[in-house]
Amino acid sequence: MMKATSTKLYVSIIIRAKNEEKGIMNLLKYFKKQKFDKPYEIILLDSGSTDCTIEIARKNNLRIIEIPPEDFTYGYALNTGIKYAQGEIIVFISAHTYPLTSYWLKKLTIPFIDNDIKCVYGKLVGNKCMNPFEDLIWKNIYTSKSKTLFGISDYDKLAISNSNAAYRKTYLIKNHFDEKIPFSEDLLMGLRILRENFKIEYINNAMIFHTHPYKFRNNFLINVKIGYSIEYINCLFFNQNRSIISIFYRCFKKSLFDSLNFFKWFFIHKSYLGILKLISYFISRFAGNIIGKVHFFNQYIILTSRRKKNEH
Repeated sequence: MMKATSTKLYVSIIIRAKNEEKGIMNLLKYFKKQKFDKPYEIILLDSGSTDCTIEIARKNNLRIIEIPPEDFTYGYALNTGIKYAQGEIIVFISAHTYPLTSYWLKKLTIPFIDNDIKCVYGKLVGNKCMNPFEDLIWKNIYTSKSKTLFGISDYDKLAISNSNAAYRKTYLIKNHFDEKIPFSEDLLMGLRILRENFKIEYINNAMIFHTHPYKFRNNFLINVKIGYSIEYINCLFFNQNRSIISIFYRCFKKSLFDSLNFFKWFFIHKSYLGILKLISYFISRFAGNIIGKVHFFNQYIILTSRRKKNEH
């Protein structure tokens, strides 16, 4: 499946996977349809699959990099993949996604003709298994127009997902992904790029289908990580430390904003089965965020007090 001979590789596509035998078979099928005339390689970055994921990768001549599941963080996994990648541009994609057009790879890599662009990310589109509320959020985040982000003032517009993103390898070699943050390592990298006054490009028509089915437990655990990670970024990047009261206030304020989308969806679809999913999603998201943020806050207080004691 590797489109390369002795020619210098232009792109390394790194697929993140664990027990994704169904997803990776589908993804590789769509890779074969890509209309891309530059040499590229495909790397499977696997963190402890026990199904046929690795066997499928071998049959399709993918390069395989295995990391121990106990060592896994998103940042650690991506940094490991970067070490082995031979391409000038590194594209990250998850095994449970697939491109919506045959020009996905071309659209995602064209902007790199501008040397100031260090990252390009595309649009995520939800499927029928997805919770409709999350799908609505994605439609608000991933706009219908492409845009260039430049400077730290644009960080509010940032919506990078390493499920569908490309980076200039020379930048990643010098600037590794944070290996401690449990989630949103892509957002943190994007903020670093903007702070250094480099450009990030959002390409609307570099679309992939994101096929994660909704489950209450999974959504809750993901939002615990998201809540923790957002506070981690605020503290590390913006030097903000908040009180428990301010954390609850900000989550409540965000929930009120989200509830507008909640009612908007209900009035459009008038689906009582759908509203049960929306309520479930709303609860798991709010509770997960609160717990994640409070957990980081408690850790921050403990570390700060220890640091002060050591200084005295």
